[in-house]
Amino acid sequence: MTYTYTRCSTDKQENSLEYQESILLPFLERKGITEYISLVDNDTSGGKAILKRPSGSKLAAVQKGDTVIFTKVDRGFREVANGSYMLKKWHRIGVSIYFLNISQEPINMSDGTMKFMVHISLSAAELEKDNVSERTIGVLKHKKDTKKVYASASFGWNNEYTEQNEKGEWINGKIVPNEKEQEVIKKMRELKHLKTSFNGIARYLNENNIPSKQGGKWSAKTVIDVFDNSLNNIE
Repeated sequence: MTYTYTRCSTDKQENSLEYQESILLPFLERKGITEYISLVDNDTSGGKAILKRPSGSKLAAVQKGDTVIFTKVDRGFREVANGSYMLKKWHRIGVSIYFLNISQEPINMSDGTMKFMVHISLSAAELEKDNVSERTIGVLKHKKDTKKVYASASFGWNNEYTEQNEKGEWINGKIVPNEKEQEVIKKMRELKHLKTSFNGIARYLNENNIPSKQGGKWSAKTVIDVFDNSLNNIE
């Protein structure tokens, strides 16, 4: 069996699902592969080990003779330890692995040069993950120090801080409605009462250019998150 795997943590990046698909589909056509299982992890952090992701977990079932295709190393792995372990395991049991940004042929982990290239890519992916984490911490600290929202607010709401302690830190924050997003939630409530599916609601929001909280596109998961938030009182 052939598996293709795609992942993105947000919709506003060069590695969007659409972009990855635009690389995968021509490759499959060139190889004459018409039957395959497409595994997609949307809004999923690369910090999670691949087998702990919703769709990535299905790769636990791969066996000898199977093929797994990634567009890039960092779509599958963001940590050297996890990536090295999984690649060695799959290679040992006879699974063919493709990283299309490295080679159009299966990765041969017995080849010294190829192994070196893969590990360099794994190291670069982990370094970028760590750098993003450090940048995020710095940005959040700056926002906190300048009385800007720094905790993650759910869709429909904003965080507001009004008092400072003796250290000058902003405290006693409160959650306040975001009027524009509250109007969107009303529409979501109407669609739900009309028996519209989560995917259908996401499609409606995207077609009407209504951004998610992070400014990206909606998915069934981000719609469900809004419905699961007790603050929104959506029945």
